[in-house]
Amino acid sequence: MSEVFESIKRGLEQALEHARGNDEIAIIHKPKPVTPIDVKKLREKLDLSEIGFANALNINLNTLRHWERGNRQPKGPALALLKVITERPEVMSILSQPLMMVVRGTTPEAVYSSSENAVFPSVQSTL
Repeated sequence: MSEVFESIKRGLEQALEHARGNDEIAIIHKPKPVTPIDVKKLREKLDLSEIGFANALNINLNTLRHWERGNRQPKGPALALLKVITERPEVMSILSQPLMMVVRGTTPEAVYSSSENAVFPSVQSTL
């Protein structure tokens, strides 16, 4: 039989043995534990305010504060992004740039304001 078939057969035999409770033949792969990231230390190293960092990551300010206090840990895509930023801080220059978006009846300058709780002018009247 082919080498590929033999490899698949061996894997299936190991899976059956594992299901029967025999882990001697089975090769069990355990994921490495995720190293926690000190989010506050990272933000301070980047010399960013809480608001600036939260905006760059497109997360809620309260979420950032929970991470920084250690009440919660970033997970999934947020954790992956923070790891990239830790290894390659220059990524923040891209993330910190305002997103260009089209809002009917506004200019790009009106879409982004310097206020912390900016609301799009065209939407403000409906809130």
